[in-house]
Order: sequence, then structure tokens, then C-alpha cells
Amino acid sequence: MNVTINKMILIKNENFVEFSTVLGSAIAAWNAGTPKLGELYDVELEVMEEVIWGVNAHRALKDVYSIEVVNGFINLTGRIMSIDADGVAAVDLDGSVVLLEVVGFTGDIPVFVDLEFKKITLFPTGV
Repeated sequence: MNVTINKMILIKNENFVEFSTVLGSAIAAWNAGTPKLGELYDVELEVMEEVIWGVNAHRALKDVYSIEVVNGFINLTGRIMSIDADGVAAVDLDGSVVLLEVVGFTGDIPVFVDLEFKKITLFPTGV
């Protein structure tokens, strides 16, 4: 995923960035050296929180990719492309794929989903 760094923030000795993408804008922990403001970075997105269907994962109201901050939570809308027997889902975010374990998912795929997280982390790929 390509992101542009808009602002650096230090919260409890952890670096966070405000960033924007073609999907929208949000805030994330930054797992690397200090980024340059206004620069474009190719990153991988990681979520460490448990994803539970019906709690912080739901069928999306709109089939549109997005990322935004709402009421202090990071909201991602993507499409589950596949899910294995252990519940590991490949979630497409308009060409970028994030692997998430989704507990309790039932339904047909592919399907657009709304995901809500307290925190996401970005890892620059160096590409």
C-alpha cells in the first residue's frame, strides 16, 4: 500500500504517523526510522487485534474500499477474497492484501467488510 506521511506524532514513546492514501486517511504506529513528511512510502499494514465477526468485523454497507478514523477507531473497508479453515482471511484493500484471522466468519466470499481497530501498524517495505 502506498501512503503519504502527513504528520509525525509521539504517543507514550511510540512513533505514530498521520497518513493518506487513495483510500482515505488515518493514523498508525510507524515501525521504522523517522519518515520524511510529504514523502510517499510503500508499506505493509499489520493488525495485532483479534478480529471477531459481528464485533469489529461486519458486512460492509457499501462495496467501496476506504480507510478513515471514526470516533478514535481506524475503520478499514476491504474485500475478503479468501479464508482458510483456521479463519485466516486475505483481505484486499484495493490491490494491497492484509492477512487477518477472523473469528466466527460465516458467509460467502468474496465479500466487502468493515473492520474497526484501535491500532494499526505500518512497516515500510523499502521498495
